[in-house]
Amino acid sequence: FIASLLGIPHLIVCINKMDLVDFKKSTFDQIIQDFKNFSSKLSIKDIRFIPISALHGDNVVKKSQKMKWYSGTTLLHELENVHISSDINLTDGRFPVQYVLRPQKKKFQDFRGYCGKIESGIFRVGSADLDESIAYINIDKAASLLSLNKNVHGLRLKFDDLFQANYLAWDVLIDAETVTKDILTVQDWTYSYGPLFKAILQERILVGLLLSLIILVAAFNIIAMLVMMINEKKSQIAIFKTMGMSRKEIRNIFLYLGVMISFIGTIIGTFFGLLFTLFLSSSFMESIMSSLMRGSYFINYFPIDIRFSIIYMIIIGTLIVTMSVCLYPAKLASALIPADVLRNE
Repeated sequence: FIASLLGIPHLIVCINKMDLVDFKKSTFDQIIQDFKNFSSKLSIKDIRFIPISALHGDNVVKKSQKMKWYSGTTLLHELENVHISSDINLTDGRFPVQYVLRPQKKKFQDFRGYCGKIESGIFRVGSADLDESIAYINIDKAASLLSLNKNVHGLRLKFDDLFQANYLAWDVLIDAETVTKDILTVQDWTYSYGPLFKAILQERILVGLLLSLIILVAAFNIIAMLVMMINEKKSQIAIFKTMGMSRKEIRNIFLYLGVMISFIGTIIGTFFGLLFTLFLSSSFMESIMSSLMRGSYFINYFPIDIRFSIIYMIIIGTLIVTMSVCLYPAKLASALIPADVLRNE
């Protein structure tokens, strides 16, 4: 029963003490029948029966002369020749756990890390390109299959600068050719993932263009708001001028107002943008995206990379554009002629 639960496909039943029943075939057949009646309810496909007598080694290593009615082989022969190659399962993952990591720290109180060696299995990461083209195997077994005599047919190098890999790989190739006469070739990541990287770069350019258009729309909104305010406050501006306020002072009022609107809007937009970005990388959002994107994409979360250098450039560029457009409404307000405005009041 336990062998059936463990999924053992082959079972050899040794019926011992045959010497106590005078090596009778009828007793052997009766035991076989009783065992088959019991094992018929189990999922064991291959069951073999061998009559033995351990006292004198009958049918253990050599055929017994006392049981000539038994036409099968000995126990040793069965153990050495049982066919098990077709029973090996290389599809399901096999990971014998050899050690369990348990850091004694407050931060990782509930952490359990399992260590071991992957024996076999087919693992899928969710990307068709990777799942169909990459296979991992023990390096010694790979060398034996390819008749490399414990050598390798290639090396993989990792550089600190990802974008210099194309040039650095050729430098390594030139240095390697000075110490060997073999024909060497080099291939960097741009051969495999170059189109994907170019697509991402184009998307980055489009996102930058979209962001620039949003900033321009915000600048035009500031212009429109200030111009509408000037049209509503024409009479007040004219009165200030008749009271002695100079054109420079009028211009500075609207200029400072536009700068204040631009600065406050930029700070609020940056704050909420960073807040929303951090929300996308939270565990709550990750659990939602995991359920929505499972089985459809290579990853099930939003990859977040906050680069403050780019954020600073966007803030400075936004302030320069939005503050520059305030010059036109400020100049328009300072150019009002009090007489023309108050004539119709």
